[in-house]
Amino acid sequence: MSYDFFMEIWKETSYNSGKINFNNFKNRINKLESNFMRIKLISMGIFNKKTKDTLKNYYKEEIKIYNKYITKQSKIMDDILSVQLIESDDIPNASFFLSTEFDLKKPYISRDDEEFYIHENPVSKEKVFKIPYIRPSSWKGMIRWAALMNLLKNMKEKKNRGECLTRRSQIIRIFGNEKENRENRIFEELFPEKLLGTNENKFNHDFLEYIIKKNYVNKDGLGKGRLYFYPTFFGKISLDIINPHDREIRIGRNPITMEIVPEGKNRCLKLLYFPFDLLGEDKEIVKKEMKEDLLIICNALKLLFEEYGISAKRTSGYGAAEITKVTFESKALSELRDIADLDQLIKKIKSSGGD
Repeated sequence: MSYDFFMEIWKETSYNSGKINFNNFKNRINKLESNFMRIKLISMGIFNKKTKDTLKNYYKEEIKIYNKYITKQSKIMDDILSVQLIESDDIPNASFFLSTEFDLKKPYISRDDEEFYIHENPVSKEKVFKIPYIRPSSWKGMIRWAALMNLLKNMKEKKNRGECLTRRSQIIRIFGNEKENRENRIFEELFPEKLLGTNENKFNHDFLEYIIKKNYVNKDGLGKGRLYFYPTFFGKISLDIINPHDREIRIGRNPITMEIVPEGKNRCLKLLYFPFDLLGEDKEIVKKEMKEDLLIICNALKLLFEEYGISAKRTSGYGAAEITKVTFESKALSELRDIADLDQLIKKIKSSGGD
């Protein structure tokens, strides 16, 4: 819907003039079928505190209606992406599908990019149906970061240069190239040696040559990962308020309204692993790398859910979640099927030579 349409309604109701007719405005936008569009129209009419307070009360009522819609739509989207639709017979031989069910113990918050909204902190929503969700790119960033934290934890204890090259390259082959080489600085602290006659870090230089040789990236350092991420949809939103306190007088004067996804059960993260670069390789090599990558992914999930959380403002307690069940499907690694516990899955991978 174009913003010309928004402006036309705004003009018709005389809402943008000094003579605010709120009832006329309300009656006009209530004719819209899209609840989300009504919320956006409300967001355009904030001029002063009195108007803002009136609109926010109306907005709270709109959220109740909106929740009925997104509850139904999120179930439809979950059915489309349901793990029952992806069985072993549908998965390529060298691939696996991992579903992780979890309960949200604390509210989830994220930042959407809506241009007009009643406040500056709307929760992230899917573009077409406007259902609150966790983007696939957000899952990728969080899980990759957790995998990197696991690697750094082990390397700070060992400081084994050769093993670090191998382990870091495994993260590249799973998730793809590092964005703008941002992780280089981290490894410079672990291995500060410079390339002879230059100011370039030797470890990072050798690492780039290593992953190019392995064909994980091209000569420009760009490469696609083997892991594909599905979105996680939520069926409800709510409101929360944080009130930052002045450090000197310890009083909060500017409370901030945020949209959140409240606590709830039976959320699901779905991952598809497809090693396109191993097509035609020996089956034993394929199985070995699949187990190595699966172990990295599972350890990253364990760290992310048990220690860090999956939301923005994690240090404030948001996004705490608990894994309740995992479902694993694969032809090549059929011995790992029917394991519903993440710890048991990690233990089984290690015992079968995945470490």
